[in-house]
Formats: sequence, C-alpha cells, structure tokens
Amino acid sequence: GKFGTVYILQLSIRHFVEKKGLVPKQTVVGILGIGFIGSALACFLADHYKQVVAVDIRKSSRDEWPEKVIYTTDASKLQTCDIVVILTARGDDAESAISQLKQDVLVLDDAHPQLSAPLISRIRNEKKGEVYKAAVRAPGVRFIQRLPGFNPEWLPGCAIEAMVAARFGNSYKTQAEFNDLGDRLGFEPLEIFHRKKK
Repeated sequence: GKFGTVYILQLSIRHFVEKKGLVPKQTVVGILGIGFIGSALACFLADHYKQVVAVDIRKSSRDEWPEKVIYTTDASKLQTCDIVVILTARGDDAESAISQLKQDVLVLDDAHPQLSAPLISRIRNEKKGEVYKAAVRAPGVRFIQRLPGFNPEWLPGCAIEAMVAARFGNSYKTQAEFNDLGDRLGFEPLEIFHRKKK
C-alpha cells in the first residue's frame, strides 16, 4: 500500500539522516521516479527537509507541488542531493542518472527489480556513495514463506499497512497520521547494505 511504502521510505531516510549526523532542515533529498509512490513521498518529505528534488523522465500529471519540491525531468538537479531514493520501474532505469549524483551520496533503492550490481559498483566507486535497500522490521514478526528477494524479517509496505489497519483500523487520513501509528507499533529501519561489494 501507498501509506506503508511511504512510511518505510521516510523511516529509512530519517534513520540515515540521524546516523550521518545531518540536519533535516539542511538536507536535500532526491527522488528518482515520480509515480504514485514517488509523488506521495515527495509531498510528505517537503515538510521535513530543506528541499526535495523530484526527477522523472515523464511529465508529471500533478499540476501543483509543495513549495520545497522541485519537479523536473533534468537528472542533473540530483547533484545537490545528500540522499537519493530510487523508485524507477526497474533499478537499471536509473543508469543515466548515476553520473549526476554528488560525491558521498547515500542511495536508498526501492526499485523492483533493484539496482544491478554494476550500477551499485558505479555509485560506490565513481561517487564514493553508499547504497542500501529500504527496509523495516517489527520485532518478533517474520514471513513464513518469505517473499522472493526478501529476508523473512523485512516487511513490505502492504504488510505494514495491513498491520496498522488491523491494530488501529483505517482511522488515518494523512501520511503523518499513518506514520504516527506505525511508530507506535515499533517498526525499526534496517541497514541492508545493498548486495556484496564487487
């Protein structure tokens, strides 16, 4: 679900901002791939970070964006971003944007299929960046018959949304309300270092 997926991404971003000692109001977050999830994430993040750079090769169907969101088809705008979330339809769709990332960038990959090993190597070698899989867990919760490509402890957005709805009902109307309920359930961001270094 949209609420659950945006929750995972914003929780992961918040975790890495804190871990790296960044100040949210001085941090620029980029999103590559502005579909249904990317649009919702950009709008939510605009209230919490200095700026959000939303990049997609297609023109957005959305007419208005929050003031702190820069929507563009120009990947060079990612050069200002401290953290970049990959939400392209396929991880390798991000290939042309890799050269535009700034040095020491932190990349959260939530593309399906994920970034390929050669692209991850380029980010690590050319940009000295870090690449992580966006993932959360809930203590004591495991998937029996894990999802393909997932560790049994990793929870997808649809499971997060189902767990919040089961506990609290569908009482949330906004992403912020959903996030508060998710935090009450104790979801924890995971640091999944993306693929082995090559």
